[in-house]
Amino acid sequence: MQLYGEEVLKTLLADSYNGRCCDCGTLLALTLLGQEEPHWVSINNGVFLGDNCARIHRTLGILTSFIRSIPKDSWTDRQLEYLRIGGNKRFADFMQSYDLNAVSPLIKYRTKAAEFYRQSVLVRSLHPLSLRHRSKEW
Repeated sequence: MQLYGEEVLKTLLADSYNGRCCDCGTLLALTLLGQEEPHWVSINNGVFLGDNCARIHRTLGILTSFIRSIPKDSWTDRQLEYLRIGGNKRFADFMQSYDLNAVSPLIKYRTKAAEFYRQSVLVRSLHPLSLRHRSKEW
């Protein structure tokens, strides 16, 4: 993993919401960067996942959930930006507004709300830095 990527992930993983699987809430233990953290991320959803939920996400296809391993994969700036823009709390708050947090991931990530969220993350990743971080609210 590149040094820049490690620093970005370290910052993101300092958020307690990202230290748990976004889908099942399990506290995940993998020692990397000196702390416990999830094993996997869904890049296009901007969320951190554990092993079991990552397996489910892999069945959704890469357009719905593009899975990367935290300790094993390398990172592009764009992928890191997706995670910076997203995060488990932002995703959960968005899904809660549609009452989708308790829905199975096999259904939740295929909803129009989830598609809108992924598109929002994509669009925000393309904006200049000053627009991207102006507000934490959507």
